[in-house]
Amino acid sequence: LDSETSMQILDIITKIAKRGKLVIMVTHSEKVASISSRIIKISDGLIIEDKKLEQLNLSVDNDKEVKKDKQNLSFIAAIKLALNNMKEKLVRNILVALGSSIGIASVIIMLSIGNGVETYITDTMKGFVNPLVIEVNQKVEDKGNNKFGPPAVVTELAKPFSETEINKLAKINNVEKVEKGFTVMGNFSNKISYNNKTETLQYLLTVSSNVTSKNIASGSFPKSKEIMISNGVARSLGKDIIVGKKVNIELMIGEKVVKEDFIVSAIYGDSSSAMFSNANYILINYNDLEALAKKNDYKLEPTTLYLVANDQKNVEDIKDTIEQMGYSGSKQEQILNMFMDMLDVITYVLAAIAGISLVVSSIMILVVLYISVVERTKEIGILKAIGARRKDIKRIFTAESFLIGLFSGTIGITI
Repeated sequence: LDSETSMQILDIITKIAKRGKLVIMVTHSEKVASISSRIIKISDGLIIEDKKLEQLNLSVDNDKEVKKDKQNLSFIAAIKLALNNMKEKLVRNILVALGSSIGIASVIIMLSIGNGVETYITDTMKGFVNPLVIEVNQKVEDKGNNKFGPPAVVTELAKPFSETEINKLAKINNVEKVEKGFTVMGNFSNKISYNNKTETLQYLLTVSSNVTSKNIASGSFPKSKEIMISNGVARSLGKDIIVGKKVNIELMIGEKVVKEDFIVSAIYGDSSSAMFSNANYILINYNDLEALAKKNDYKLEPTTLYLVANDQKNVEDIKDTIEQMGYSGSKQEQILNMFMDMLDVITYVLAAIAGISLVVSSIMILVVLYISVVERTKEIGILKAIGARRKDIKRIFTAESFLIGLFSGTIGITI
């Protein structure tokens, strides 16, 4: 050590000796040896001199019991020492903290983006349906004899609801009313025509309380003998002029094609947020569709039911009851749940990839800690020489790691 630090250390050792502790020093320095009260010189393993010098004036009360309790280095003291040591290597510690913060920030950002996208999609979807309405569907079976399409066309044919089933669903607790609905998917025999333009319909849907005005781009809800058309249909037939105009609907009812004129009351589905914004479909009142079927000697039976709850807090309980009864919910909701599951998997994969950088940064902290130990062997020796135990030394370096991690976390969370 330099001369000034040497005298400080010798002063500490002298004070320890004056408290009645036996201090043994091994040194080659005559200057260091001169502060001792007894000097024993050794050469080639043999004692060649043993002389006593001026005795120290002990400042210990022999009448008092000497406490033998071991003194631990407190965590606060360790933190203070660690902070002082970190100041000596300030730039290096700042770089380590920044490197570690990147890993922490990456994990947080990936999870936050996934959660944000999921929340946005969920909120958007909920904004375009009535939160009090629960859609109920039968289990779907694949058949090719759909009454609203020719046998050659294979569509998803849902089993219709009987009056017994409708009454049973109406008796579920907290259900105010049941609305009938009809849905045809995948039947390309259904068409719409306007002004010498014809478009094939991918879907045929009925209007219910589940449809909200938020999803109406222009116009209003359909009255009797009126329909709403999708954006896809509107773009093909003339979006600017078709609202309020008469169109011709061609539907396959039973075994024959039926044509009927309807007035377009609205364009349904904002292109930026609607579930089927690019699809060709129409929404028709169930009563109009039922009357059209009856007119052609065909009894229309609902393939979809809409249960209206008395309070939004009861919606989830009603959904659970419906599932227990063996029915399925909204197809859009099922698609949404599948999408959310995939989104969760993607989010976790991205977070895991980001987590690799966190592991790397943790290893970097360990490497820096190891280098710090190697660099400070003399300091460790002095601490042990004046009474520090192995776990006290360990506590100092653990405190340094804790502080680097704390700074890294703070920076990462701030980012």
